[in-house]
Amino acid sequence: MAQSPINRDFEYALRKMLVLMMLRDDKVKLEEIYGIKAIVRQLTGKEASDIEVQEIVDALAQDNESLEDYLTDIANKVDINEKTMLVRAAVLLSSSDGDLHDDEMTLLHQFADSFGFSNSELKAIIEKTVNAD
Repeated sequence: MAQSPINRDFEYALRKMLVLMMLRDDKVKLEEIYGIKAIVRQLTGKEASDIEVQEIVDALAQDNESLEDYLTDIANKVDINEKTMLVRAAVLLSSSDGDLHDDEMTLLHQFADSFGFSNSELKAIIEKTVNAD
């Protein structure tokens, strides 16, 4: 059976949301870039180059759109399964160091709220993702 095509809005949102998560602590760590690339490859089957990740970092530095507006826009362009995958991807990246820090949890809550997930749904997504090993 042929795999359904990946929604372009989902692909871009995935990359941008992962970069947002990486930048949450105002530091760019090499292992986080590797994590972004691995997650993008896993969920889309496509490669994300270092240059592409850097272009998103640069674009975010110049972007005047609020996070809330961006997430609302994305929420209208992706389906519930894609929303869940976006949140799970953010959890994967943020928990890759073994901990979910307060600033990362705040951003995860913003993602979940914008996508219509309750706190208990977010907690279930986090538990399922972290315990998937």
